[in-house]
Amino acid sequence: MHLDLATATLTDVSTGYVPELRFSDGTVLQIESEGRIGRPGSDARGANSDDDNALTALTQLIGTAVRTAAFDKEDGTLLLDFADGTELRVDGDPDYESWTLRLADGTIFVSQPGGQVVHFPPAANE
Repeated sequence: MHLDLATATLTDVSTGYVPELRFSDGTVLQIESEGRIGRPGSDARGANSDDDNALTALTQLIGTAVRTAAFDKEDGTLLLDFADGTELRVDGDPDYESWTLRLADGTIFVSQPGGQVVHFPPAANE
């Protein structure tokens, strides 16, 4: 499923319990499983590990626009392609939620254990 994040830029990366990426349009992505970040053909780094290089790769994307964003409803794979050619990929996990995406309008998508993505529409007051 295609997500309308084009022109949204990454504005902040925080690394509490799970990495959280905040975008200029109000979208928030939490990476709750092993993600991979890198350029096609390069060695990708774990995007939620304790690897300082992965954190550096995420923070270096601050200010970079999202070119395309999409997820597969069946296997839970999320792919964000940034304007500089960097890709962030988070695969579905058989045992755990792998990512949560909250759009600016309050819509929430969650990749559940096993990879199926569930959709929660915005609350009536949002």
